[in-house]
Amino acid sequence: MENLHSADEILQFDDAAGKLLEALEKKDSLMKDFVISRFKGVSFDPVVEEKTYNHMLEISSILSAMASNPGTSIFTEFLYNGISSPLPGDSYVLESRAGRAVRSRLESVEANLFEIFEKNLQEKKNLLIGNFGSGPGRDTINVLSHHYRGRSGLKAIHIDRDRAAINRGIVMAKNRGLDDIVEFSCQSFMKYCPEEKFDIVVLVGVLCSLDFETCVNVLSTIKRTIKSGGLIIASNATPAMKDGDPFAYFLMNWLANWKLEFKNTKIMKKIFEKSGYAWQGSFTEKFGFHLMGVGVSI
Repeated sequence: MENLHSADEILQFDDAAGKLLEALEKKDSLMKDFVISRFKGVSFDPVVEEKTYNHMLEISSILSAMASNPGTSIFTEFLYNGISSPLPGDSYVLESRAGRAVRSRLESVEANLFEIFEKNLQEKKNLLIGNFGSGPGRDTINVLSHHYRGRSGLKAIHIDRDRAAINRGIVMAKNRGLDDIVEFSCQSFMKYCPEEKFDIVVLVGVLCSLDFETCVNVLSTIKRTIKSGGLIIASNATPAMKDGDPFAYFLMNWLANWKLEFKNTKIMKKIFEKSGYAWQGSFTEKFGFHLMGVGVSI
């Protein structure tokens, strides 16, 4: 079978994707042709597809983790920390716009959490923070470590049903001297019953794959854990991600069957309000691929 696409067609993709396609071509030009064809919605030899799928997992620890469990925090932790000796697939994910947007989301969440914490601490001495679906809780741990280590009155509880993520968070908190103000609970946050209601709840990366009504159900259910007048910060992928890095989204779908429900500000506002929160506004990261809504429990 002859190549279906010329090398010039690689230029249709961004630099990160171009490098990945070049790596595939060096291994087998048919694998590069398959990826381009599948991206364009053109059918291809299923034997080549299986070969390409297996090879993609062989050349990327990050994509392999995503394919085995799309919701795993291992995927995002790779993006946050990088890899010392990345394989070609890893380099693609780390250099892609979608990958860089995830790191940018972390930076944006941390910066805004600090501002929110500071504003709340002007009005109250104690602050109880819940991080739902937290993974290891890197965002809140980073903020507490950088700004509040040794300060009394703050406490963060991280709730996630992934035991490996919880164990990683415990080590992270201990190494940063936060044992006294950071706790972990390995369970579903939907069933979590706190001894005391939270002043602030953080929900990052949880709603992205959920439809409108499911998002309303999630936010309505956890509302019982938030004090009246307390805040919720919840994120979702925006349509800008699909438009700004369609190749990365294609790989997410193909390798992991990971489909996102993109939501803009208008939709997020409706979800918050239908769930019993007063919309306070939102913030994003520099790529605009992720929107973080802020609401008040009423």
